[in-house]
Amino acid sequence: MSNRASPPAAENATEPGAARISRAGVILLALGVASLAGAGLMMWAVQGPAVFNEVVLAALAWCF
Repeated sequence: MSNRASPPAAENATEPGAARISRAGVILLALGVASLAGAGLMMWAVQGPAVFNEVVLAALAWCF
């Protein structure tokens, strides 16, 4: 018979908050991308394709 103590269960289990943080981060990232896409579609609907394309091309030219 061995009298060794078994390791605590907390050391073997993963942290319960780790999965929620990861899932929350993915959800926030998806919402951010969706809001940017929605804003772009709204600008295109309001300003028209020609003006919107000029704005996008000017922004890309400024970045590079």
